[in-house]
Amino acid sequence: MFAVLYTAVPSCLAKTVDLVHYPNTLAPSSVSRSKTVAVQCADNAHVRTGSSLSVRCNYNGNWSTDVPHCDCDDGYRPISEDNKMLCEATVCEAKSVGLVRYPATFGGSVADLQCADNAHSNSSNNMRVLCNSIGVWSDHSLPECLCDDKYRIVNRKGEGIICEAIPSCQAKIEGLVRYPNTLAPKIGSDTVIAECADNAQRTSTSLNVTCLSNGEWSGVIPQCECDLEYYRATISDKQICLAIPPTLCEAMSEGLVRYPNWIAPLVGTETVATQCADNAHRTSTSLNVTCTSDGIWSGPIPVCECDDEHHVSTADDGRDICKGYK
Repeated sequence: MFAVLYTAVPSCLAKTVDLVHYPNTLAPSSVSRSKTVAVQCADNAHVRTGSSLSVRCNYNGNWSTDVPHCDCDDGYRPISEDNKMLCEATVCEAKSVGLVRYPATFGGSVADLQCADNAHSNSSNNMRVLCNSIGVWSDHSLPECLCDDKYRIVNRKGEGIICEAIPSCQAKIEGLVRYPNTLAPKIGSDTVIAECADNAQRTSTSLNVTCLSNGEWSGVIPQCECDLEYYRATISDKQICLAIPPTLCEAMSEGLVRYPNWIAPLVGTETVATQCADNAHRTSTSLNVTCTSDGIWSGPIPVCECDDEHHVSTADDGRDICKGYK
């Protein structure tokens, strides 16, 4: 009896060449033949244009010398790890450029940028940029952001460049002086003009006040006083100027002289003309009298007498009048 001998069929063994993964496959039995086998690209890789993923396994268990070529997909790059080639995702790192905020994103993609808090985009620049396939931002036209109204750009340690709310020197009242609400300067101080209350005027050299960068008022307080015919009053803890009620030198009769109803001057005295009664004429030098600031008539009383054919009489209201003879 004869023994039957079996010869082991050789295999073309699995292997990796760069990014190409060869499978483990049985070689053909015929010396004159080879077997076409499909290989694969590594994860996140693709066959290079013009290349093929077909290789030949020869009868002797050797792979043919035609090596396919694979390239990493967009957003991935070839690296060697543990003596093995693979495709690693490329990432454009998050970063800040001025007030522009870049996100972390994969290479080969377009990213939408954002402005920092309390900032807005300058419409003349595009807020979309490319993260190229090698993980580098393509900033051909650098976007720009500007701080919103009432915010200013600052470089703060630990936070970078941000938009900070501008402090205000707050509106306030000091006596009759009215301070405005004004934005503080970035550094140093700004000169701002205060105002006097209604019906008041400044008595100091200037109404200028100083607003500091920390939002505090500084410097000498200007001085204001009420206009003539107004007086200072405090209502609800606020000083204002109220109109002075008029003081009158009141109308009256002295003999045949008629005094008018007259608003007294604020200070001193004022000369006023009187009149004689009907059918009377003056005999004194003048009909002028004096109205004082206290509302009292002062000075010599003019003298009037009745015209011809009239005599002094007393009217029902007690005043002297000139009555004709009959």
